[in-house]
Amino acid sequence: MAITLRNTKGSALTHQEMDTNFSELDSRIIDSAGVAAIARSVALDSAEAFQLLLDSSEIINLINSDYIRSYALDSAATISLVTGEGYTKLDSADTVNIIDSHVGSTFISGIVDSAYIALRKPDYTANYQEDVRGEIDSDFVRERQITYTFADFQSETEGFIDSDYVQARQILIDSSSIISLIDSDYVRARQAGADVVDSATVLALSINSVREDTSPELGGTLNMRNFTLNYNFFITADSTSSNYVFTDSGDIFFPTAAYNPTLYLRRGEAYSLLNRSGSHPMQIEDNAGNAYDIGVLNNGDSGGLGYVVFAPSMSAPSTLRYQCLTHDSMGGIINIV
Repeated sequence: MAITLRNTKGSALTHQEMDTNFSELDSRIIDSAGVAAIARSVALDSAEAFQLLLDSSEIINLINSDYIRSYALDSAATISLVTGEGYTKLDSADTVNIIDSHVGSTFISGIVDSAYIALRKPDYTANYQEDVRGEIDSDFVRERQITYTFADFQSETEGFIDSDYVQARQILIDSSSIISLIDSDYVRARQAGADVVDSATVLALSINSVREDTSPELGGTLNMRNFTLNYNFFITADSTSSNYVFTDSGDIFFPTAAYNPTLYLRRGEAYSLLNRSGSHPMQIEDNAGNAYDIGVLNNGDSGGLGYVVFAPSMSAPSTLRYQCLTHDSMGGIINIV
């Protein structure tokens, strides 16, 4: 039945209509058993659910301790219910088998990635420090120590550190760089116990002390012990490979280039014959054509060094020769005086 309402002012419900309305409302009030029966058997649409909507006070009145106690299940009833509905109880072995059959490496790799591991990274210092210290002691390290020698890495090192490597790391300091580093402040800072004289003062004193000496004298005996005078002769060959060509840097011995000249050498003085002729090795010989080696360094230039040094001794013969070992026409006389 429907509930009767009046919406016209001054129009009241009759007693019969009011009694009918109260009866209708009373018939719509249901207890917890009714709610449970409806919930189990009837699927409600939104309109029906709205009509049966209960507020919190009504729910509290419906779901009381008696209601909860009547629906509480003990363990036996729960097992019976699960079994009756067709469910199977699984033990740990069954669970492991199911996981193994459904979870493979691909599945694990998709879940346990680098981000997963990073979030679960353990703090080894805090958790395992004492364990590690107890295990890795001096004996542990000593047993695993490897001693390397240069021979182990010689080939790799020589291949890596070559001339280009060294040159790229070479530091070149020219005179201007040295002057900028070693200035008067540098010298003064390292001066100990003496009056400080800066570089400008030293330079001024040095310049003022320089005087031109037009008649220099030795002022005493020149001690040549273990030393001797040395002269340099520069030697080339002419285009026909017939002559040695002699010169000296000051044009003193040879004011002009001399071809196979006769040499006059003094005993006890050294003469460096700097042979730049290339394939014309020079040898000092006696008059019979034999090598004369007394006082001669690098005679015949067998090592291809390009020089022969000759210092005639007091016992040297008065006449010797210099001779090209590959061309008979290239040579000359040496007079010892």
